[in-house]
Formats: sequence, C-alpha cells, structure tokens
Amino acid sequence: MAHIATIVSSAVAVVVLIFGSYQFHETQKAQRESIAVEKDVRQHERAEKAAETNARAVELFLKYNELMLQLNTPAFRAAKRESRLWKESLAVNLLESLFNLTRGNKDWEATIGWALEKHGRFIREQRLSCRAYSSEFVRYLETVFGAQARSLCRDFQDAG
Repeated sequence: MAHIATIVSSAVAVVVLIFGSYQFHETQKAQRESIAVEKDVRQHERAEKAAETNARAVELFLKYNELMLQLNTPAFRAAKRESRLWKESLAVNLLESLFNLTRGNKDWEATIGWALEKHGRFIREQRLSCRAYSSEFVRYLETVFGAQARSLCRDFQDAG
C-alpha cells in the first residue's frame, strides 16, 4: 500500500509539475504578447505626437512666412521704422517658438537657422532682450551667428 501511495503521489506531483509548466509557459506567452501590444501602442502614440508637433511647427512657420511677406511688401517698406522693428521682433519670437517646439530636429533647426540669418542685421543692431528667450535658443543664436551672447543681447549677463 505504501508503494501505491508513493506512486500515486509521484504521479500527482508530475501532473502538477506539467500543469504548472504549462501555466508558466502560457503566462510568459501572454506577457510577451502584452509587451508587443504595449510597444505598438507607444510607437503609435509617438508617431501621433510627432505628427501633431510637425503640424504645429508648419503652422508657426506659415505664420512666420505671412509676416515676412508683409515685411517685404513695398507698402510696408515705407512704413514707420518702429512698426518694422515690432514685426521683426515678432518674427524672431515666432522662430524661437518654432525652435522650442522642434528642438533636436535637425531639419527644422536648419530651416530656423536660415530664417534667423535673414534677421541678422536686426538682431545685431537692436540686440535682443535675451532674458525673454529660452537659454537654448540664445545658445542656438550664438551658433547661427558665430557670436557670443554679449554681441546679440542687451542683457547678456542674464542670458542662458
């Protein structure tokens, strides 16, 4: 009787072990599937966020282009100097917003750098209040113009 009990208990242990292994395998399989789905969802969310950011960036750049069209019309060229300075300042502010929105995107940075070069004279003559801009943007201005903040900013001690 003791042998039969030992054999039965061994058989039960084997069945429990097999069932436990099967459950472990199924749990691992479900976990892998869950991780794959989660990865896909995150990837989709990143793509969606990138598309949204790009759409906002394009919108800002279109506003910038509209402003530049106004600045370059013959009627506006004859406008008061003060009005032109405000428009130039607004253009630089739009470029900073675009820079902050697309930070790290090399294509956008190249476009922003090109646009900033168009405002080089304004920036150097008027010297920006750099406290109003992000420190990253001020560093980017230094890079674009190959100059230190003190030559671009009225308040260079407080910049960046």
